[in-house]
Amino acid sequence: MAKKLASLLLYVYSMWVVVSQPCPTYTALSIDSLNPEEYRGRWYFSAAVSGREEELQWFRMMDSSVFNLQTTAVPQTVLLNGDIRIGNNCMRSSMTYTLLPGRNYVQVE
Repeated sequence: MAKKLASLLLYVYSMWVVVSQPCPTYTALSIDSLNPEEYRGRWYFSAAVSGREEELQWFRMMDSSVFNLQTTAVPQTVLLNGDIRIGNNCMRSSMTYTLLPGRNYVQVE
């Protein structure tokens, strides 16, 4: 009986937490406020989000990946190198992104 009561109280408490503390809403970063130095380093890929299905197709094939983000000598330009595993094969990818002021996206070269 005590276990059932404890379980019920825990359930009611957890429901109260969910209702009283909704998830925060996040907004996309503006390029003007983005500091490339802040995001330099090694990143492990775990998930992808996109508004368009075709942008997700590449990520669905991956088993795992590790990316390294570096700044370049060109201002507002970053280099993203990735080691990507698809099945038993590994491949290396390199992309250069330019941060364009006044826009909310980066340009891929």
